[in-house]
Amino acid sequence: MKQENGIKKFRIRAGIGSQSDLARALKIKPQNVSLWEAGKGTPSFAQAKKLFEMGAMVEELFGIPYSVQSEQPANLAGLSDADAGAIVRQGLGFLYGRNV
Repeated sequence: MKQENGIKKFRIRAGIGSQSDLARALKIKPQNVSLWEAGKGTPSFAQAKKLFEMGAMVEELFGIPYSVQSEQPANLAGLSDADAGAIVRQGLGFLYGRNV
């Protein structure tokens, strides 16, 4: 799944009606959400953590599956900062083809 479709899919699945609504929830500019959905940007660590807390899955944010013990989508809400950071870095490394 492409990243831009995943973030939009999450937004719709979560019942967040517009990019502006998601931006308000994250306290960021709507243009950031637009860039993510267009595949021209990625959420920062802090933004990704908030998205995980809202119920986003790794697949939706980064387009890659991550699950330690199953093939089911991984929901990262409730992870420690260190664990969430490691997963975000893995996703960013996958997107950019290098270790972050």
